[in-house]
Amino acid sequence: MLHSVNREALKELRCIYSYKWLPCPSIFPNLTSLDLMDFEWDAHWLGQLRCLPQLQDLGLSCSGGHGLLLLPALPALTGLTVRIDSQATLRVVLWPTLPALQKLAIDSRAEVEILAVGEGLGLQGAGMMALGSAGLAARAAAAGAAGAAYPPGSTSCAIHTLELGGSSITVDFGMLPVLESLSLYGCGALAGGSTLAGASALRSLYVDGTGLYGGVPSLLTAVWVTELLRAAPASLRKLHMEGLWGIQQSQVIGGLSQLQMLALDSVGDGNPAAAAAALA
Repeated sequence: MLHSVNREALKELRCIYSYKWLPCPSIFPNLTSLDLMDFEWDAHWLGQLRCLPQLQDLGLSCSGGHGLLLLPALPALTGLTVRIDSQATLRVVLWPTLPALQKLAIDSRAEVEILAVGEGLGLQGAGMMALGSAGLAARAAAAGAAGAAYPPGSTSCAIHTLELGGSSITVDFGMLPVLESLSLYGCGALAGGSTLAGASALRSLYVDGTGLYGGVPSLLTAVWVTELLRAAPASLRKLHMEGLWGIQQSQVIGGLSQLQMLALDSVGDGNPAAAAAALA
């Protein structure tokens, strides 16, 4: 069927086949939008996406796969959506790999690692694969403390919207200066919550603790939730929390005087004492 398509004229492609049935991406040189459903990722095939210099929107719905998922350099990509149903590690390196990315949405049971500067952290090749989430968080924090900068002539990360879900998430929010909206869905753990103060443009924060990813419960009483709330920047105007939180989190919420909109949704019988503490 694809043999009859004008390959150079094709701008958008949406497939529900696994990579085994997909052609080499380079035969569609002018593709700007690609959405792959039921995709069992293959590192070699994903690497060929670098042949699509005009690709602006990429969606990967992965039904299977394991190990490390690492995207190649896509300089024009502004929107990335990834759904992973299997245990894996998704690593997103923003610079120099995805310098134009503005919106990142990840819905998964995987470990998610978001690195603002890959080259500056020395995370290349086998060295990247050898680091776990804790190691990556430590390296990112060390780079930030040392005043890590983007290479000359580059711009800071362009991401303004983050929607993240995973068994564990590692991110340095201090490297996302134009981030405006952050949504966390069913996160088992978050490394980097204390850096949220560095996201000085953040206006909206949503934390959903009702889901389970990778068998790890995401109750809002976790330490990382408290760290995240304590680090809320002065720019934050909207906070929405859904699930079961505790008195400690409520006390922190009560101190966020910069808020203009607050939504607290309890699950089941709820936690009225904690809610009352937040509104006291």
